[in-house]
Amino acid sequence: AVAGLAGFLIASHDSSLKEALKLDENSRILVFGTEGDTDEKMYEKMVGRSATEVLKGS
Repeated sequence: AVAGLAGFLIASHDSSLKEALKLDENSRILVFGTEGDTDEKMYEKMVGRSATEVLKGS
């Protein structure tokens, strides 16, 4: 997710990349984080719940 997000941030400030990727004010960007809670504190800070709580569905 980090590399994809970094790529988007770079492209969003470069008009030729935005044009090539067809990014405009109507674009929606979806980023998947698939690593789980490799950093438990950061995960909880970003998600608002611990990975255990998320997995329990609570």
